[in-house]
Amino acid sequence: METVSIKSKHILKIIDSNEKTDIYGSNQDWYHREKQRRCGCGPATVTNIIYYIRSRHFENNQNSELTKEKCLELMNEMWGFVTPGPRGIPSTAMLGEGIDKYLQKHKLDIRLDYLGIPGEKQLRPDLGTVVAFLQKPLENDIPVAFLNLDNGKVDKLESYHWVTVTSMEYSLEENMAYLEIIDGGDEIKIDLLCWLNTTKAGGGFVSFTL
Repeated sequence: METVSIKSKHILKIIDSNEKTDIYGSNQDWYHREKQRRCGCGPATVTNIIYYIRSRHFENNQNSELTKEKCLELMNEMWGFVTPGPRGIPSTAMLGEGIDKYLQKHKLDIRLDYLGIPGEKQLRPDLGTVVAFLQKPLENDIPVAFLNLDNGKVDKLESYHWVTVTSMEYSLEENMAYLEIIDGGDEIKIDLLCWLNTTKAGGGFVSFTL
C-alpha cells in the first residue's frame, strides 16, 4: 500500500478549551443561523482547504494556532462567497463558482480541477482514475474537497455532504483505496472503492493547484 497525505495536518487542529478531545477542521454546527448549520458543509469544507493553503503555502504560518472563534470568522466570510442555494451545494461546479469568487477577491492564484462521479454506475471513472486525480494535490500538500451525494454502503459517510480529504492509502494492484477525511471536527477513514461501487447518486471531487 502507498500513502499520500498533506504534510502539516496540525495546522487544522482547532484549539477549543471546551473540547476534551482533539478536533480537526471546521464544523458547520458552529454557524449561528439554522440554515447555515443545515447547509453549511460546503463553505465549511472550503474554509479548511483555503486556511491550510494560505497557512502552509502563502503565509508560511504553519505554527499559528487555529481557535474555534477564528475558524468561525473564516467560515462566515466563506459563506459570503460559497453560498448554498435551496438544495445546498449539490455539484462540484457550484462549489467551484463560489471558490473562484473568493480567489478573485483575495487575488489568490489557484486553479481548480474537477472530477465528477455520475449517478449512473456505468459512467463512473474507474478506481485508478480517481486515485490519480487525488494523488497529485495530496502529493503537493493540498487537501481536496469531496462531495458525497449518497454514501452507499459506507456507513461513516453522511449523504448529500461535503468533506475534506487529507490523506489516501491505496494499492491499485490489490484494487484498494482508503481516504482519510475531516468532517465535523472528526478524522474518519473510508473505503473509496466501496463508495464508488455502491453510491446511488455519485458526487465528485474538487482539487486546488497553486
